[in-house]
Amino acid sequence: GASDGTLPEVVVDLDITDADGIKSINIAKPEMSCAYQSASSIDLTCGMKKYSANADVRLDTASITFDSYTQSKVKLRPDSMEQQHSDWGGTLDGLSLDLILSVTPDPVPTGNQSPLGTLLLDKTTGFFAHIFRIRDPKFKRMPKTIILVLDVSGSMRTRPCQSLDYNGDPPCKTRMELAKQAATALLQQLTDEDEF
Repeated sequence: GASDGTLPEVVVDLDITDADGIKSINIAKPEMSCAYQSASSIDLTCGMKKYSANADVRLDTASITFDSYTQSKVKLRPDSMEQQHSDWGGTLDGLSLDLILSVTPDPVPTGNQSPLGTLLLDKTTGFFAHIFRIRDPKFKRMPKTIILVLDVSGSMRTRPCQSLDYNGDPPCKTRMELAKQAATALLQQLTDEDEF
């Protein structure tokens, strides 16, 4: 949080473009799964219906809007209560999880072999990512060189979900256990051509 004990403002304002079209967009926290509908400027709050009965959570803090079949917007603006809510991946210290977003494109088979992909633009910072899709079958996956660095400081022994009085199943894991789990999942995707 901020030095005065208040939680910092969190704003996610993404423009998503895919020339092939976008079938759906999914967000892990808060859980939202929205598919394109054939009408413009639809504010899709699917996955948010459970919040409508909860007076302390506003629906306008999370939205997915399709401007067209090829363009959409994702906006997340959790207030301080939502930043501490488990549905947002929050703890009493604020949000502790990364934004996990998946875009399902709708590639149409054509004779065009040029690479396409999904462009994500963060309007708050200007940062962007372009994920390419190569149509030409002669191109194959490139070998990868992976370097993993794990934080081993004392804070990695803490259990983020404990501050939420989590008593569920599976048991609450330490930050180090979560980091090792992520590293193992990454290593399991490597092939004989990759280096580690």
